[in-house]
Amino acid sequence: MNKQINIEIFSKTHKTTAAKKGLSVLRKLIANNDDYSLNELLRDHRERGIRYFFEIEYRDDIDYLLEYYSLIQIGIMSGYFPSELTRPLINEIKLVLSIQQVRIYYKDYYPLLLPQILLKNVENLRPINQVDDITSQDGYFFEQLLIINDSIRFDEDVDQFLWFLDDGVTGPYSISDFWLVLEDVNRIEYKLATTNSHPLNHALWGFIKYLEFLHEYAELLRQLDNSRLLQSAFWNFQSYWFAHIENKLRDILEKGISNIRKAVENANQHRLIQNENSYIENEGQYMDWRESIQSLNAIENDISFLRDPRLRKPLLLELER
Repeated sequence: MNKQINIEIFSKTHKTTAAKKGLSVLRKLIANNDDYSLNELLRDHRERGIRYFFEIEYRDDIDYLLEYYSLIQIGIMSGYFPSELTRPLINEIKLVLSIQQVRIYYKDYYPLLLPQILLKNVENLRPINQVDDITSQDGYFFEQLLIINDSIRFDEDVDQFLWFLDDGVTGPYSISDFWLVLEDVNRIEYKLATTNSHPLNHALWGFIKYLEFLHEYAELLRQLDNSRLLQSAFWNFQSYWFAHIENKLRDILEKGISNIRKAVENANQHRLIQNENSYIENEGQYMDWRESIQSLNAIENDISFLRDPRLRKPLLLELER
């Protein structure tokens, strides 16, 4: 396995246009000493909401860039990438992650451990530790992480659901409106079969897809029970959303899942297939989807597992060492 080729291919496929745009804007603002714009664009949304489209787009670009760096850290730990990065990449990482406003953004406002560890390693010019007991897998687990992550990465429905979960507002609709949908079997059934681009419809489809994603993610983490540090790194990659599930959906989650199952039992497959906003295109997909939803009986256990804050600790200890 050529680890240098792996990271070069990864950079071409996962350093998205959005991530490149975020990097370009940061470099421009730094070159112009524009601290005011950096402070404004990377502010804590809980203190002052993010309302304008250009702000949302800019922050999304930064998030994609931070995701890219986080995956580099995990790829090194997984033995999929080389432990010593190229000088241009090191310089880029040090430039971006050392910017004061960016550092506050990923360390204080929306705590992410992986960028912190990556910066610490490149600043100290030390090889990043690989997890010895999994390197014989030749990066299998890292490849699985990429596959699972890519299943929702650019999905508009999942984006809408996560936007609500992150206190976002679309038109007059917010997470509280989505709660009302999950509480009502009839509304769920109606929205699954209705052909329109209503944000609550998109969020409902996104929620269903996200439940399937959580199940797959939990299964992947369970395979890493013997590699606690790597398991923790994988968990921390999505920990921001796991915390949101705990804080925002805890009270409605069980009831919402139960109501979705009931709605699916009564769903009209022909209306679903004909719904242009549905990802169900034929009878075979409908039957697979119905079986998948009905098999989510254990999803509560998966979510309980993913919400366990103890999974954070091994990576935190690695940061502190």
